Amino acid sequence: MAVIDIGSNSLRLVVYERLARMPVPLFNEKVLCGLGRDLSRTELLSPPGIGLALDTLSRFARLLQGMHIGEVHVLATAAVRDAADGAAFVQDVIRRCDLRPVVVSGEEEARLSAMGLLCGVPDADGVMGDLGGGSLELVGLDNGTIGPQNTLPLGPLRLMDRKGGRKTVCALVDEALDDLGWLSGYAGRRFYAIGGAWRSLAKAHMESVKHPLHIVQEYTVAGAEMADLLAAIAGGGKRSLDRFVTVSKRRLDI
Repeated sequence: MAVIDIGSNSLRLVVYERLARMPVPLFNEKVLCGLGRDLSRTELLSPPGIGLALDTLSRFARLLQGMHIGEVHVLATAAVRDAADGAAFVQDVIRRCDLRPVVVSGEEEARLSAMGLLCGVPDADGVMGDLGGGSLELVGLDNGTIGPQNTLPLGPLRLMDRKGGRKTVCALVDEALDDLGWLSGYAGRRFYAIGGAWRSLAKAHMESVKHPLHIVQEYTVAGAEMADLLAAIAGGGKRSLDRFVTVSKRRLDI
């Protein structure tokens, strides 16, 4: 079986051996298309992103045919969900690629992310944050039980084009998080970070401390230690990331 994730920044195809408690991936490919790059400014999907996404999905469809995959799930998230031309994009995908995307709600996206985390960490206790290009899903977890959840329009692709610079962006983030009263009940517990931007920060931290094994899955960092790294990156801007060779160059902007 296969899953295609049409995200705000990336498209990913993963083929699994079968449905199981811990699915074994046989094929995994990601393409950074940037569908949501101009969304906050234009309320539309990025035209270059649409072209690359349709080409990529056509290629994914041919790969699936060649692998004789019997079951395919195509999910579209924040960018397609919120863009004024999102429905037209879905119809283009159906017509050109013979794939049928399901546009998931923010709440469902949060729930599915939390279920994915619990597959790997069944007793997770704290807050999960799934950061995509167009949204941030936050879910409270109580020893493996899914609790309160919210989806926020705080993806980096949405924030990077905001007028007013860093000060405005910080105010938007603070305002959105202040509205989540349930977050305070999880103070001091673990934060489970899901998404490509978090993974890039983990890789940057590994380099900064010369961690010998570059495996991001379940990599654990003390909160204060990561805050110090983030402060250094924020103070130095994109140039401060140039020194981290393990961070993808296409990730530096976001």
